[in-house]
Amino acid sequence: MYKIAEYKGAMARRCAKDKTPCGMGLPPGLSDRTETIIIQGSSLSDPGEDFTRMMAFDNEGVRLATITINGY
Repeated sequence: MYKIAEYKGAMARRCAKDKTPCGMGLPPGLSDRTETIIIQGSSLSDPGEDFTRMMAFDNEGVRLATITINGY
């Protein structure tokens, strides 16, 4: 697995609000608190199905939500 992208501030909140597959589709209560989004993806050499994982964190580093989407 590898890091694809990391967003902070307004860009992170936008990604948290946008609907999947481009965003997380979080409700306002979570997306408004989001300060960081980390996007990870599987590698072709990883065993199993390919996936993309998005994780939202607040300003204290507490994970608010994680979603996993099949494929890239």
